[in-house]
Amino acid sequence: MNIFFINTIGSDVWGGVESWMLRIGSFLRKNGHNIYFAGRHDGIFLQTIAQNGFETVPIRGSWDISPRTIIRLARYMNHKKIELLVVNTNRDLRLGGIAARLAHSKPVVINRRGLPAFKQKLRHKISAKLADFSLVPSQDLKKSLLEFGWIPSEKITVIPNFFDIERIRRLAEEPCDIMISSNEPVIGTVANLVGQKALHILLQAIAILNNGGTKCTGIIIGEGPLREKLIKLSKELGISQKILFTGFLKNPFPLVKRFFILALPSIFEPFGQVLLEAAALKIPAVASNVGGIPEVIVDGETGILVPQENPNALAKAIKSLLENEDLRAQMGEKAFARAKKFDVSVIAPDVEIFFKDAIKYGKHF
Repeated sequence: MNIFFINTIGSDVWGGVESWMLRIGSFLRKNGHNIYFAGRHDGIFLQTIAQNGFETVPIRGSWDISPRTIIRLARYMNHKKIELLVVNTNRDLRLGGIAARLAHSKPVVINRRGLPAFKQKLRHKISAKLADFSLVPSQDLKKSLLEFGWIPSEKITVIPNFFDIERIRRLAEEPCDIMISSNEPVIGTVANLVGQKALHILLQAIAILNNGGTKCTGIIIGEGPLREKLIKLSKELGISQKILFTGFLKNPFPLVKRFFILALPSIFEPFGQVLLEAAALKIPAVASNVGGIPEVIVDGETGILVPQENPNALAKAIKSLLENEDLRAQMGEKAFARAKKFDVSVIAPDVEIFFKDAIKYGKHF
């Protein structure tokens, strides 16, 4: 197969879909397929993809629909005889979807959805029709897309995210350049610093714990537009000395390995890839009971689910695990066992089959 991925996500963003594209691209390349990527010329996504040895196409400019970019992409698809186009954002769908219609190779277009990201606007309804299929990581996200009424159920396929357990465990053994001076239990997360992740709730929960006598340190790995606002909040809560903002880390796992608990207080989460990555290191999670998270965490067994935007509930759940080392260890083991069901060896072949069938049957699939 000749497959072209397009992702023009923000220049400083590396999230679930970006990780998925790199992982599935690597898996497919290993299986003999030709894989190509396009993205923002100045973005972390394209830089990381290039560092992994893939041929890349830089996209410049911020126009929602750029005739020059569309023509350039169509010519590239013709040159590489692209059979399948996989896009991320609505902008990618418009740029790539129109280019695919112009290309002589007429590639099948798959919209890999990480978020619903639609609004009740005509341009979103029109752009949705540019995708032949949508691929989503959870039943909850499929349900959210169906509520718009624009995409037939049979055009939406659910295949969970996957990851490489052994790779994560191997990366976790690499040296950690970041020192943690405190001996207190570490509550951590890996997330883009955006509103969706509700990291202010995590800061408030850590403040509640420390003020109540349960001493702990927080580590937030990731970058994003809310960084300064979150740093300011940590100062206002009186916990700035207990919170470490690391920024984006190419390899976060040596630090994640130090977590006692992973916290994910998102107000919406289509899947929660970081929950599996923590589970690979036998770290239990406390997370919001929203979106696709309940499809990953078995409440009370592999982690604890709490109501969204409730710092008291989050603090209470974290405290229950900090105070019970045996329970924390048991949940970590069960999380690890469940994570094996999402390993690359289990899930990635399903994605490959789906791609092959999409190309073979096209719009009749």
